[in-house]
Amino acid sequence: MNRKTLRTAALVAAVLAGGAQAAEMTIFQGRDFRGPSYTLKGNANLADVNFQNKVSSIVVRSGTWDVCTDRDLAGECVTLYPGEYPVLNGRLDNRIESMRVLDRQTLSQRDGVVIYSQPNFGGKSVDLKGDAATLTSHGIQDQASSLKVRGGKWEFCTQPNFAGDCVTLAQGDYPSLEQRLNHRIESVREVAREVARAEPSYNRDYARRDRDSYDNRDYRRDDNYRRDDNYRRDESDSNREWWNRR
Repeated sequence: MNRKTLRTAALVAAVLAGGAQAAEMTIFQGRDFRGPSYTLKGNANLADVNFQNKVSSIVVRSGTWDVCTDRDLAGECVTLYPGEYPVLNGRLDNRIESMRVLDRQTLSQRDGVVIYSQPNFGGKSVDLKGDAATLTSHGIQDQASSLKVRGGKWEFCTQPNFAGDCVTLAQGDYPSLEQRLNHRIESVREVAREVARAEPSYNRDYARRDRDSYDNRDYRRDDNYRRDDNYRRDESDSNREWWNRR
């Protein structure tokens, strides 16, 4: 079994386990998982580890995370599923200041998108509450034929890591998809959400309780999670709306 297969299997297991599994995220100062890195296993204010506003790529090995542009889970927040995020768009690039691990109950209360394998909301369905750099681990890659956007605006792309031909859809029901998306969606992410604020139960010391979970190891030395060249983004792709918005 090659490294890419091992990595995919690990990500599938992480998605299925959800909030019950110990969470782990590695953040990088450079794109494509380069430069100084830091591994976290719990809630964090990045100012505490001198990493605030320095994150340009992320690997989520397990758990579902919120990453936010202000400390204490304030500002603009994005939810990330397990996967590799070699390039962050303008909403997050060099702007992340805090993050937390989400439990199942919190996720169940979120608006998101539901993807269906058949027109008119039939067939297999997958309910997503956050960004998915690949739909392979969710079992619905290249199968979407209809979908529902329950809140905000979401971007649907025909290649992993939000590459290829991307279309942004607002809240609403879409019983059929245009030809460039039908049976072609491979990654999904939220591009507009109401500003999130920390819940009252998370006071300003919430991250300090998890400081012992920080890990300063070099992610790139772990061969089981080394970046595959197939994940490189083609910066010349003019079809990507998010790149034009940077």
